Amino acid sequence: MLRQRTSAATVARHARAFHISASWFRQILYSYNDIKSVSKASPATKKIIDVREPNEYAAGAIPSSTNISVKSLQEALSLDAPDFKSKFGIAKPSKEQDEVIFYCRSGVRSTAAAEIAEKLGYKQVGNYKGSWLDWSSKSEGEQAGESSSQLKPGPDGKIQGVGEGAKGGIDLKAMNQRAHKEAQEAEATPLTTDGKESESVKNGAEMKEGKKFQ
Repeated sequence: MLRQRTSAATVARHARAFHISASWFRQILYSYNDIKSVSKASPATKKIIDVREPNEYAAGAIPSSTNISVKSLQEALSLDAPDFKSKFGIAKPSKEQDEVIFYCRSGVRSTAAAEIAEKLGYKQVGNYKGSWLDWSSKSEGEQAGESSSQLKPGPDGKIQGVGEGAKGGIDLKAMNQRAHKEAQEAEATPLTTDGKESESVKNGAEMKEGKKFQ
């Protein structure tokens, strides 16, 4: 995490869209790994708040985050504790003891939200400036890497999956033989009856280029 003082000019540019005044304030900048750790641990003293619109939040959000749109943030943080919990399902963050961490789609609304919280008296204000674009890109990359790591070659040369349905493995030699046969068939049957390229044509093209399953 990095503490940074944001210039008044930068805040002003972001704040004008939400009709709030610009001022100097301190914020704690969060990286993807920082947010990942907080979202997994879900510490009681750190609240991740998604300030996008509800439809954006419904389409995908950071785990353990709570949705409060930036347009209604000031009103929400001004509620008393019982009303806040009733409306949002979590305890209202303490201005003195808790840290509120904001994110949006690309960091613009989260920057405006951070200023709102600071003006309301919150002492610890975090901003994930990479926001959803950064999170979705990196988390999807990690998931893809984990999926590929689930396959590994066994002693018989087959790829053995370690997850469900892995029994028997994948015989790469047999797959390549089938692909070669399909490549030969493609010479005689270049197109299907509806004019679309057949699977055998696609596989045949790959074999001609010397590509094999790996």
